[in-house]
Amino acid sequence: DATDMICRQVLTEKDGEITCMTMIREKPALLVGNENGSLRLWNIETGKTLCRNYHENSVTAITEGLHNMRRCLFSTGYDGKVGVWNVICEAKKVDLELVLMEEIDEKELLCATFSFDEASGLPTDADVVSSRLSGKSGARDSQRTARSMVGSGAARGVLFCAGNSSIIHMLDPQHLDSVARLEGHTDAVTCLCIDGYFLFSGSDDSTVRIWNIHTRTPLKKFSVSFALRCRSSLVGALPYHAAVTVLFDPFVVLTHAHTLAGSHKGPALNICCT
Repeated sequence: DATDMICRQVLTEKDGEITCMTMIREKPALLVGNENGSLRLWNIETGKTLCRNYHENSVTAITEGLHNMRRCLFSTGYDGKVGVWNVICEAKKVDLELVLMEEIDEKELLCATFSFDEASGLPTDADVVSSRLSGKSGARDSQRTARSMVGSGAARGVLFCAGNSSIIHMLDPQHLDSVARLEGHTDAVTCLCIDGYFLFSGSDDSTVRIWNIHTRTPLKKFSVSFALRCRSSLVGALPYHAAVTVLFDPFVVLTHAHTLAGSHKGPALNICCT
């Protein structure tokens, strides 16, 4: 209970260690990813569960998004793949349907986030032609980009995922087509978070970077004196315009957004959680 801080219910996963989870909006459901590559859907009210095994290794992130203009869930894993899932969680039926799964990176994917922004940088006809003529996309990216839903005018958002390759992949959620690759980090990208049309990324290279997802360009690099080594670390934009970083050490680092942007010289606040 978020108000009284009382534990109301305990759900036990027996098949493996839980590596990630998310609550499903407007449904009394919880989806968890496990170290063995499985995903389990829980109906919180009835206790009914359903397990699916499609990832070949640990599931690292689950995030909510849009696919075919419908709410869905995206999963990433150590196998470098992204899965798209339709969720049915009703009193008489619990189902987790795999819609699409594609290999996005040769290395492990560690994190993902989704932007519901209507103008989130999906390609136009001019973008596709320019990309293919300039040769900026690889052979695989060119083929995938050619299938992108160009010019539909529909608000479908964009999916971001990243991992040990240090590349942030920007994907059209319809077919998981590559829209862009955001490069700049020099080590594994361990966490991603969207705030409006800003993307925050945290990395083992001891930096937090801010990206404009409309122009697909970096805005600011914020260096810290410690490595962001925890794969479950979080960089989140709060309503109070601050970024939060969680590490292996017992500190939560709270940084004012203006500090990241370079317009505020105030110190970050370290909160000890021992």
